[in-house]
Amino acid sequence: MPVNVENFRIADFQQALDHVADDQNVVLKENGFEAKGKAGAFFAGKTARRNAAEALYHAVKAQYGDTVADTLAPQLRDSMVKGKPLSARTVRTVLADAQEFRQALRDANSAAVRAFAEGNRAQGDTRNIDAALHDFGVPEVDQPAMKEAILHRLSERALESTHILSFAELRELSSAVTFEAVQDMPALFQTMQDVHADRLSAQHGLDAGQAAQMRQLVQLAAAEARNAAHGQIPLTPSEICRAASRGELPGQQALLFAFGKVDHPDAGVRDAMLLTTEASRIDMAFLCGLSQKGGGISLSVRLLEVLPEMRRMQPEGPLSRETQWQACFGEALPADEAGKDTFHFYQDMIIKLENSFAALKPGDPIAGFNGMMYLSNGLSTEKCMQSVMGPVALDMGDFITQPSLYALSRLPDMPAIEKQIAGDIHRRGTHNSIQGFSPVISFGAPGQPVQSVHIRDTSGLTEAQKADFREGKPTPISASLVQHCRDICGGNELQARVLAIGLTQAGTMATRTLSPATGEFNSEHAPHHMDVRRQDDGSVTLRIYTPGSSMLTADYTYTIQPNGENRLTDFHMHGLHNDQRFLAMPEQSRLALLHALENASPDEAAVLRGDFFGTPPAGFDMQNGLDAFAESIIRGDAGFLTQTQQQKVGEDGIHASFTLDTARRNIHSFTTAGERVDVPPIAEEGEEGMHGEEVAAFCTDRLVRMLGQEHRNILPFVSMMTSQAGLDCAMSFLPHMAGLSDRGNMHLMMANIQPAFDVSEHQVDVILDGDRLTIRTEFSQGFREMERLMDQDTPPALILRGRVSMVIDLAAPPTEHEVDGKVVLMPQFTLENGDVHFETPAF
Repeated sequence: MPVNVENFRIADFQQALDHVADDQNVVLKENGFEAKGKAGAFFAGKTARRNAAEALYHAVKAQYGDTVADTLAPQLRDSMVKGKPLSARTVRTVLADAQEFRQALRDANSAAVRAFAEGNRAQGDTRNIDAALHDFGVPEVDQPAMKEAILHRLSERALESTHILSFAELRELSSAVTFEAVQDMPALFQTMQDVHADRLSAQHGLDAGQAAQMRQLVQLAAAEARNAAHGQIPLTPSEICRAASRGELPGQQALLFAFGKVDHPDAGVRDAMLLTTEASRIDMAFLCGLSQKGGGISLSVRLLEVLPEMRRMQPEGPLSRETQWQACFGEALPADEAGKDTFHFYQDMIIKLENSFAALKPGDPIAGFNGMMYLSNGLSTEKCMQSVMGPVALDMGDFITQPSLYALSRLPDMPAIEKQIAGDIHRRGTHNSIQGFSPVISFGAPGQPVQSVHIRDTSGLTEAQKADFREGKPTPISASLVQHCRDICGGNELQARVLAIGLTQAGTMATRTLSPATGEFNSEHAPHHMDVRRQDDGSVTLRIYTPGSSMLTADYTYTIQPNGENRLTDFHMHGLHNDQRFLAMPEQSRLALLHALENASPDEAAVLRGDFFGTPPAGFDMQNGLDAFAESIIRGDAGFLTQTQQQKVGEDGIHASFTLDTARRNIHSFTTAGERVDVPPIAEEGEEGMHGEEVAAFCTDRLVRMLGQEHRNILPFVSMMTSQAGLDCAMSFLPHMAGLSDRGNMHLMMANIQPAFDVSEHQVDVILDGDRLTIRTEFSQGFREMERLMDQDTPPALILRGRVSMVIDLAAPPTEHEVDGKVVLMPQFTLENGDVHFETPAF
């Protein structure tokens, strides 16, 4: 069995040398040391001879250290390497020399300690105890008493050293004994922690208030760092202070990030700290410093939300796992969580949090993810739960705090920001695009006119600049936005940079992340306008809002202070399901709109929304519609100047449609010189009163008498215009001609909504005032879903209402036109007061 030469000590050799002459040799076998003569040592073998020499070397090394052992190694080399006999005389000499060298080491180290304590006093020389105490953070008032205690311990440690100590090693050793001493002096240790925290604060230029917060954080982190629980190795006081001065304690980098002094590599920590306020910043920096190892932004937001409750439960010190679990989940910490390491503890917390959202909507594979996503944006847990269950409306009160627009420590310089602006503005409005939408960014200041930039209007650019714009490169448009930012901020470059970054997709990102909760997802590139205003207090507000025709209603404002601090100060966002106008609709209208939107394109959806909410979308132009309508009723396929219509004019000059429609009472009244005569109601079969033919005759008589013999030549035109073949057809054509939809009412039919003629009403009033003859038509048409079209008990889902007036100038001579070889007279007229709109029926 081989001999373990490292198991022997000096005492073993001293005992083996008793009664052994100097000229005898020492060998080491399995049974221990043996004394041999020359022949005996020879026959014992090289291994036994080497074993004895190697055992002696390791014994010296174990007791006196590497320096002494290596110094004496040459005396043992022949025996250790070549296996030559090791005499007892050599053993005794080596042991004596080892003791002598050991004493020399002690003397040298004692001299070094004296020099460290009393010498090296030249200016700037740090090889002394006073400089060391200063660096350790020991206040000057405590240094004299500390110096005596430290030098006493330092001398003891120096005497134990197995090599000559350098001043650097003495400094390190004094650090160890200093912090050993302060472990029993908590007040002094706390003061030293403050000193090291202040050194970090000075390095990063923190103000007095920020430095005070850094001290408080270090106290929390130090208490946690000295805790041996949760499988972590506790730090020594020296390690704690060093880490504090380097910013290496949990949460220090998070706090520096919140102060805008450094960047942070963890996105979750960045997002969480941007939600903090001065009251929550210290605790959250500390918790982020721990939870980032296994948690994430969603868990950090939940911890921030319950922070007041946690501090009620545990007013002082680092927040315990028991406190965090109880506050987050309303239950005691499970027994198996107490001993887990930090990573797995926070992993379990985040899994439990996500599962709590998933449980709200079983069968939905993304319910848990959605809940965590909404939570990560700073919404309250209660609101996140509501969002998981179904579409919600969001307001400022739904946030647990005021989120920031952008972190100052990550803010690029202005040229880089302009590149981002250029890369984003050419995409503004491209997702869920709306026909005719043109994004605008407006700038206004007190006492100054508002200036607006149409950010996608490239009409003023050269062809090369237009190409750059399409590729997202800087152009005069992006340059003008940057200049507007600088002007509105009065030359405050930091404030201007924050504002400018808000003009990029960074400003509209809240739409992307929160719109899914409303049931109407829009990305950051969806249609948005922006409005920038300088306030009297020097702050600047950035309002971001969607156009009225957007399916998502979003309107939120960031306020940017002169020092760059920025917070969300107003927020409103809802989709169709939470639109107050939608909620006020009758149920049938709501259902019809929802069904109509299921397969609608973004443009069609915007038009439908405008139909039901009574807000015509972009591109609606009633005057153009009237002009087109006038052309249609005159020269269109069924216009007055067509052979078909002229063939319907009787010998009495009355158009056949007039006779047909008045028999169904489409004319409501005739007014001449202020005297109004209402058309009698049509009596049903068997009832007393005027029947259809009689009412038609009544209307014909009134119209003929109103025009008189002087204007009888325009009777064909007037009689047609007072019928549904003329002006009263506005119901069918005017919405299309006014640009309400690309396909007129076809967009309703494509959406499975059809005219229901049992809820159709028409009325024409004819008014003569001097030489001014007005034909005013008012109409309404109800629409139902196809499945309920003939169900007269079902109210209409949508109603189209309109009013159009044709004003004929009787004093102007009619124009002559030839139709099929016949001269046709047409008076001069205008169309006025066009008003066509959709509305939902009242309850």
